[in-house]
Amino acid sequence: MTMPQVRTVLQPTDWTYTFGPLSAPVLVLNTTDAAGVVWFADEPEGWAAAPTSTATDPRPYGDRSFAGDTYLEERVLTFADGFVEAPTQALALAAWDQLLAVAQTRVEILYTQQETPPRSLYLRAASGQPKRRWLSDTAFEFSLIMVAEDPLKFSATEAAATVSTMLPMPAEGRVYNRTYPYTYPPTTTQGSVRLTNSGNEDAPSVITLRGYLDHPVVGLDSTGEFVGLDVVLGVMDTATIDSRNALVTINGQVRYDALIPGSSFLTLPPGDNTLRLSHADAYNTTALMTVSAPSTWK
Repeated sequence: MTMPQVRTVLQPTDWTYTFGPLSAPVLVLNTTDAAGVVWFADEPEGWAAAPTSTATDPRPYGDRSFAGDTYLEERVLTFADGFVEAPTQALALAAWDQLLAVAQTRVEILYTQQETPPRSLYLRAASGQPKRRWLSDTAFEFSLIMVAEDPLKFSATEAAATVSTMLPMPAEGRVYNRTYPYTYPPTTTQGSVRLTNSGNEDAPSVITLRGYLDHPVVGLDSTGEFVGLDVVLGVMDTATIDSRNALVTINGQVRYDALIPGSSFLTLPPGDNTLRLSHADAYNTTALMTVSAPSTWK
């Protein structure tokens, strides 16, 4: 029996919800695809805010408790009352297969909500199973749950962008012709990059260093924190310091032992930030620092 169809018209103001790379998405909700299949979904529950967790211990006597640090927990997104309508039953069944490939993915998949600006998360399949209810031979409702183990949203477009700098370049001092010449100290150029975090949460950075660098140090002006490596990077060596995953590699090998004591995985506070590169030897033209730190939101 054919049941009446619902939700066949999309509102032009609906945000699109994209799964997969923005340049080649695997699935887009709130749109009509090239095969004429209509995909609809409300904003997923859990997108607006992630849950927080604060550990507390009762005091041994009296009122109140001792509170620990507050953390954001994993973000669970529930897509309820989704709707698909296809031109044919075969296309409707293919749409369900496409939906399952996303909802039950075994690896992380990029999810982007086209707000202003667009914001993204990496999602995985959550425990449980997607639900489907047929409304007709060619239309069905669906619901599914996915989870982001890192609850912070970020700008996927900024994540693909990087800024780079070479070492600070010494400039010639100024000399005045007097009996005893007075030489002003040299100034510097290059050696720093500036990034803006437009979000409301510290943005993890990914810093890539290419040699020659003798015990390189990268400092963050806004916090005074730094990260340094107790190694000499040759011209063929590359080091990566990934704050999101708390990972340090040199030429692809994990090297936590190379961190200088006092080093921090650098995260950029909201607003403008400057990172500066230095090392223990003279200027050279091969050294390069490349940084990515996309704007980040709670």
